[in-house]
Amino acid sequence: MAEEDHLAAAERFEVGLGEARQRHRDRALDLLAVDLVTLANIE
Repeated sequence: MAEEDHLAAAERFEVGLGEARQRHRDRALDLLAVDLVTLANIE
């Protein structure tokens, strides 16, 4: 049973890590979009 608990915890960690990576990518894309709009407005 302890091994199953460890596997379940590892799976939850992997899912959480994937979600954090997705949020990081989304934020990076948001910042890139802001930079591109700013650059377009300058020129």
